[in-house]
Amino acid sequence: MIRGKPEFAGLPVLILTAKHITKDELSFLKGNNIHQFIQKEDISKSELLATVDEMVNPAHRPVEKRKPGTPRRLRSGKPLILIVEDNVDNMNSIKAMLQPENQVLEAYDGVEGVRQALKYVPDLILMDLSLPVLDGFSALEEIRKTENLKDIPVIAVTARAMKGNREKILDSGFDDYIANPVDEPLFRRVLKFYLEQKGPADGSSQM
Repeated sequence: MIRGKPEFAGLPVLILTAKHITKDELSFLKGNNIHQFIQKEDISKSELLATVDEMVNPAHRPVEKRKPGTPRRLRSGKPLILIVEDNVDNMNSIKAMLQPENQVLEAYDGVEGVRQALKYVPDLILMDLSLPVLDGFSALEEIRKTENLKDIPVIAVTARAMKGNREKILDSGFDDYIANPVDEPLFRRVLKFYLEQKGPADGSSQM
């Protein structure tokens, strides 16, 4: 009804929800100028204020002037890595292994992961599979639909260590798979390969 009024056609909208967003619902919302999703139980005052500031002050939004598929580098020259993980302890553990050599972005659900990927176009994405709002498989599907994201390495970091699960993960389009809890030497080898070579690492998925 809001979008049906011409004066509200471009009005920014922030979704606050406690429900799971289906792929069809996500597609509908993305087509209606939805700027952000925030889970009600995960509301952070600073994140909420920063998001509202971006929505009402377009000049504060990051400007991306890049050719599709071009890796984004920060002024420091550090690779930009997006972690999509809803478990705070796992998030902190992975961040500790990445910093200070890399610049890290955080997302705690699948929808936010997709939003961060679209907004910043990271060099590499580490994604859990059992995510709230939108699971890792669906989030990957959304990411691969975007031209300048389709070639970004996306590595599943998950506790699903069964052989059948591993095959499903790789067949679904993930570039690689790392079991959680993470083996740090293996983790560093896999990341080094994808950041430098942009291809499948020989044996990196052999857990």
